[in-house]
Amino acid sequence: MSQYSVSPAVGTIAPGSAAVVTVMFNAQGAKSFESNLLIDIANRDVALNPEGIQFQLCAESSIPGINTTDFD
Repeated sequence: MSQYSVSPAVGTIAPGSAAVVTVMFNAQGAKSFESNLLIDIANRDVALNPEGIQFQLCAESSIPGINTTDFD
């Protein structure tokens, strides 16, 4: 299961238009997570990015705590 969810995951945007893509991170434990999001655009030069235009997703989750040794 991925730590990321993307909405909308699929869609069509008219030329000259824009869309908002929301990426949600589901934190699980104190870890760093990296993944790639690939976006395919019609009529792009496939030789430059055969699998799609890549965006790197990076997120880190941490467990809250209280430092009881360094009071400064």
